[in-house]
Amino acid sequence: MARSGLPDGAAHGHGTAAPAGAAPLTPCPCLAHAATFFAAGSGRLEEFQEGVYRAFFERGEDIGCVDILAVLGREIGLDAGALRLALETRKFEAEVVADEDRAQSLGVRAVPAYVTHGQRVVTGVRNLAELMALLTSSE
Repeated sequence: MARSGLPDGAAHGHGTAAPAGAAPLTPCPCLAHAATFFAAGSGRLEEFQEGVYRAFFERGEDIGCVDILAVLGREIGLDAGALRLALETRKFEAEVVADEDRAQSLGVRAVPAYVTHGQRVVTGVRNLAELMALLTSSE
């Protein structure tokens, strides 16, 4: 991902992160989304999602970068080369587009978004009590 003012090769943790005081990265999540399909097919979805979350929210890494996603995959036991190839060849593009289309059809317009019972959409940050009520509601 290109970003003005971020020097090539600036390293932090596993990859490129915003310098101190800079605006946070806003990567395109499409590659990370595609990588979750790869991880799910390898039985490592939950671990991969956790790694992506930590990389982005805790370390400020660019989760729209194939190199970073490959490292995250390798760290949880995925074949980094196969993951890289799947991302570079857009193996899961149809699945990503289908998920995006479904989200739009459900009315998802912001993140985070919670969909319950296949239809109810609630967006925005919620506290634990609100999330529990959402999950246990019978609507």
